[in-house]
This record gives sequence, structure tokens and C-alpha cells, in this order.
Amino acid sequence: ADAYTGEKFRDVCGKITTALDSGNLGSLLAALAGIGAIVASAMGGFKAAWALLVVSVGSFILRTYIEMWFAECG
Repeated sequence: ADAYTGEKFRDVCGKITTALDSGNLGSLLAALAGIGAIVASAMGGFKAAWALLVVSVGSFILRTYIEMWFAECG
């Protein structure tokens, strides 16, 4: 029964913030969600298309959310 130290969380969180700093992760998520929204709306899934558009916009502000909610990560 090891005590929780939070080291694994800090490692994973650090890797995510490093990927976000380079700008590639947000762009990739936005592009994939945008393509998914186009495909979903073409097939008649307009609710899915709106959800994917929200994901697309949210991927650009993900870094800010991480800094607000997980201060020990930054």
C-alpha cells in the first residue's frame, strides 16, 4: 500500500503541457474535430457536428483550462 505522492500525475501533466506549448496538439485536435464535424453533418448527424465544433474550439483553450484547474501541473 504505497502512499499517493502525485509524481505520476505530474509526469503525465508535464508531458501534456509540453505538447501544448509546441502548438501541435491543439491544432491536431481542432483539425480532426473539424473534419469530423463536416463528415457528421454530411451524414445528417447535426448534433454530433455541433459537439465536434465545441471540441474544436475547446482544443485551442485547453492550455488555459489546465493552468486554471491544475496549478501544480504548470
